[in-house]
Amino acid sequence: MTLVRAAARRRARLRASAALIVALAPGVPVHAAPAVATPRPAHASSARARAAHEFHVSHVRIAVEGATVTAVARIFTDDLLRTLLQETKGASITLGSAEAHAALQRYVARTFPLRADGRPLVPRVLDSGEDRDMWWIALAWDAPAPVRELRFHVALLFDVFRDQQNIVKLLHVPTRHETSHYFAGGATDDRVVTFR
Repeated sequence: MTLVRAAARRRARLRASAALIVALAPGVPVHAAPAVATPRPAHASSARARAAHEFHVSHVRIAVEGATVTAVARIFTDDLLRTLLQETKGASITLGSAEAHAALQRYVARTFPLRADGRPLVPRVLDSGEDRDMWWIALAWDAPAPVRELRFHVALLFDVFRDQQNIVKLLHVPTRHETSHYFAGGATDDRVVTFR
Protein backbone atom coordinates (compact mmCIF):
# COMPACT_ATOMS: atom_id res chain seq x y z
CA MET A 1 0.00 0.00 0.00
CA THR A 2 2.88 2.38 0.76
CA LEU A 3 4.31 1.98 -2.77
CA VAL A 4 0.91 2.83 -4.27
CA ARG A 5 0.66 6.01 -2.17
CA ALA A 6 4.26 6.99 -3.03
CA ALA A 7 3.57 6.52 -6.74
CA ALA A 8 0.37 8.59 -6.46
CA ARG A 9 2.23 11.39 -4.64
CA ARG A 10 4.99 11.33 -7.29
CA ARG A 11 2.41 11.58 -10.11
CA ALA A 12 0.70 14.48 -8.29
CA ARG A 13 4.04 16.34 -7.92
CA LEU A 14 4.83 15.72 -11.60
CA ARG A 15 1.41 17.07 -12.65
CA ALA A 16 1.95 20.13 -10.42
CA SER A 17 5.41 20.74 -11.92
CA ALA A 18 4.05 20.33 -15.44
CA ALA A 19 1.21 22.74 -14.59
CA LEU A 20 3.77 25.27 -13.34
CA ILE A 21 5.80 24.97 -16.53
CA VAL A 22 2.70 25.35 -18.69
CA ALA A 23 1.69 28.40 -16.62
CA LEU A 24 5.17 29.86 -17.21
CA ALA A 25 4.88 29.29 -20.99
CA PRO A 26 2.42 31.94 -22.19
CA GLY A 27 0.03 31.00 -24.94
CA VAL A 28 0.14 27.24 -24.38
CA PRO A 29 -3.37 25.90 -25.01
CA VAL A 30 -4.87 22.91 -23.21
CA HIS A 31 -5.95 21.08 -26.39
CA ALA A 32 -4.92 21.53 -30.01
CA ALA A 33 -5.47 19.97 -33.44
CA PRO A 34 -2.66 17.71 -34.68
CA ALA A 35 -0.35 18.67 -37.52
CA VAL A 36 0.72 16.04 -40.03
CA ALA A 37 4.13 15.64 -41.61
CA THR A 38 4.36 13.89 -44.95
CA PRO A 39 7.40 13.61 -47.20
CA ARG A 40 7.61 16.43 -49.76
CA PRO A 41 10.10 17.25 -52.47
CA ALA A 42 13.08 19.01 -50.86
CA HIS A 43 12.64 22.17 -52.94
CA ALA A 44 8.97 22.54 -51.91
CA SER A 45 9.59 22.23 -48.17
CA SER A 46 12.61 24.57 -48.36
CA ALA A 47 10.56 27.26 -50.10
CA ARG A 48 7.75 26.87 -47.55
CA ALA A 49 10.17 27.06 -44.64
CA ARG A 50 11.71 30.25 -45.98
CA ALA A 51 8.26 31.74 -46.57
CA ALA A 52 7.06 30.78 -43.06
CA HIS A 53 9.86 32.54 -41.12
CA GLU A 54 13.38 33.75 -41.70
CA PHE A 55 14.92 32.46 -38.49
CA HIS A 56 15.02 29.18 -36.59
CA VAL A 57 14.57 29.47 -32.84
CA SER A 58 13.16 27.50 -29.95
CA HIS A 59 12.25 28.69 -26.49
CA VAL A 60 12.66 26.24 -23.60
CA ARG A 61 11.54 26.73 -20.01
CA ILE A 62 12.95 24.27 -17.47
CA ALA A 63 11.79 23.89 -13.84
CA VAL A 64 13.65 21.92 -11.20
CA GLU A 65 11.80 20.89 -8.05
CA GLY A 66 13.16 18.17 -5.82
CA ALA A 67 14.02 15.12 -7.91
CA THR A 68 11.84 16.19 -10.84
CA VAL A 69 12.88 18.27 -13.84
CA THR A 70 10.14 19.45 -16.20
CA ALA A 71 10.35 21.54 -19.34
CA VAL A 72 8.22 23.03 -22.08
CA ALA A 73 9.91 23.54 -25.43
CA ARG A 74 8.26 25.78 -28.02
CA ILE A 75 9.38 25.18 -31.62
CA PHE A 76 8.03 26.43 -34.96
CA THR A 77 5.63 23.71 -36.13
CA ASP A 78 7.06 23.49 -39.65
CA ASP A 79 10.60 23.17 -38.25
CA LEU A 80 9.53 20.39 -35.91
CA LEU A 81 7.71 18.56 -38.72
CA ARG A 82 10.82 18.73 -40.88
CA THR A 83 12.93 17.46 -37.97
CA LEU A 84 10.57 14.55 -37.28
CA LEU A 85 10.52 13.63 -40.97
CA GLN A 86 14.30 13.40 -40.78
CA GLU A 87 14.14 11.52 -37.44
CA THR A 88 11.63 8.95 -38.80
CA LYS A 89 13.47 8.66 -42.13
CA GLY A 90 10.61 10.18 -44.14
CA ALA A 91 7.69 8.30 -42.57
CA SER A 92 4.42 10.23 -42.37
CA ILE A 93 3.76 11.31 -38.78
CA THR A 94 1.01 13.23 -36.96
CA LEU A 95 2.17 15.61 -34.25
CA GLY A 96 0.51 14.80 -30.96
CA SER A 97 0.20 11.08 -31.79
CA ALA A 98 1.82 8.28 -29.78
CA GLU A 99 4.24 7.70 -32.68
CA ALA A 100 5.23 11.39 -32.71
CA HIS A 101 5.74 11.38 -28.94
CA ALA A 102 7.95 8.28 -29.21
CA ALA A 103 10.02 9.94 -31.98
CA LEU A 104 10.22 13.17 -29.95
CA GLN A 105 11.36 11.26 -26.87
CA ARG A 106 14.20 9.61 -28.83
CA TYR A 107 15.13 12.96 -30.41
CA VAL A 108 15.08 14.84 -27.08
CA ALA A 109 17.21 12.14 -25.42
CA ARG A 110 19.87 12.73 -28.09
CA THR A 111 19.70 16.53 -28.49
CA PHE A 112 18.65 17.75 -25.02
CA PRO A 113 20.63 15.59 -22.55
CA LEU A 114 20.35 16.27 -18.82
CA ARG A 115 22.57 14.98 -16.03
CA ALA A 116 21.54 15.40 -12.41
CA ASP A 117 24.43 15.16 -9.96
CA GLY A 118 26.46 13.33 -12.60
CA ARG A 119 23.74 10.81 -13.54
CA PRO A 120 22.14 10.88 -17.00
CA LEU A 121 18.36 11.34 -16.94
CA VAL A 122 15.85 9.82 -19.37
CA PRO A 123 13.24 12.20 -20.84
CA ARG A 124 9.52 11.51 -21.14
CA VAL A 125 7.11 13.41 -23.36
CA LEU A 126 4.10 14.30 -21.19
CA ASP A 127 2.05 16.09 -23.82
CA SER A 128 2.31 18.38 -26.82
CA GLY A 129 0.10 20.72 -28.81
CA GLU A 130 -0.13 23.54 -31.29
CA ASP A 131 -0.27 27.25 -30.51
CA ARG A 132 -0.58 29.27 -33.72
CA ASP A 133 2.63 28.57 -35.70
CA MET A 134 4.45 27.02 -32.72
CA TRP A 135 4.34 23.51 -31.28
CA TRP A 136 4.87 23.05 -27.54
CA ILE A 137 6.25 19.87 -25.98
CA ALA A 138 5.94 19.16 -22.23
CA LEU A 139 8.79 16.98 -20.96
CA ALA A 140 9.82 15.41 -17.64
CA TRP A 141 12.91 13.74 -16.22
CA ASP A 142 13.08 11.95 -12.86
CA ALA A 143 16.27 11.91 -10.80
CA PRO A 144 16.87 9.35 -8.04
CA ALA A 145 17.27 12.15 -5.44
CA PRO A 146 16.66 15.91 -5.20
CA VAL A 147 18.76 17.64 -7.87
CA ARG A 148 21.70 19.64 -6.55
CA GLU A 149 23.55 20.10 -9.85
CA LEU A 150 22.06 20.06 -13.34
CA ARG A 151 24.31 19.71 -16.39
CA PHE A 152 22.68 20.14 -19.81
CA HIS A 153 22.84 21.47 -23.33
CA VAL A 154 20.04 22.14 -25.78
CA ALA A 155 20.95 21.16 -29.34
CA LEU A 156 17.35 20.92 -30.59
CA LEU A 157 17.20 21.26 -34.40
CA PHE A 158 20.97 21.88 -34.74
CA ASP A 159 21.08 18.80 -36.96
CA VAL A 160 18.50 20.33 -39.31
CA PHE A 161 19.19 24.10 -39.36
CA ARG A 162 22.67 25.65 -39.23
CA ASP A 163 21.24 28.93 -37.91
CA GLN A 164 19.13 27.33 -35.15
CA GLN A 165 19.07 29.21 -31.83
CA ASN A 166 17.79 27.77 -28.55
CA ILE A 167 16.87 30.16 -25.74
CA VAL A 168 16.54 28.54 -22.33
CA LYS A 169 15.16 29.82 -19.01
CA LEU A 170 15.82 27.57 -16.02
CA LEU A 171 13.88 27.99 -12.77
CA HIS A 172 14.75 26.36 -9.46
CA VAL A 173 11.22 26.26 -8.01
CA PRO A 174 12.01 26.15 -4.27
CA THR A 175 14.25 29.25 -4.37
CA ARG A 176 12.62 30.91 -7.43
CA HIS A 177 16.19 31.44 -8.74
CA GLU A 178 16.15 31.76 -12.54
CA THR A 179 19.00 31.60 -15.05
CA SER A 180 19.05 32.18 -18.81
CA HIS A 181 21.08 30.27 -21.38
CA TYR A 182 21.63 30.65 -25.11
CA PHE A 183 22.74 27.89 -27.51
CA ALA A 184 23.54 28.66 -31.15
CA GLY A 185 25.85 27.75 -33.99
CA GLY A 186 25.67 24.04 -33.26
CA ALA A 187 27.31 24.50 -29.86
CA THR A 188 26.91 21.52 -27.54
CA ASP A 189 28.94 22.75 -24.59
CA ASP A 190 27.26 21.83 -21.31
CA ARG A 191 25.92 24.39 -18.89
CA VAL A 192 26.13 23.56 -15.22
CA VAL A 193 23.75 25.03 -12.66
CA THR A 194 24.13 24.31 -8.95
CA PHE A 195 21.23 24.62 -6.52
CA ARG A 196 21.43 25.27 -2.76
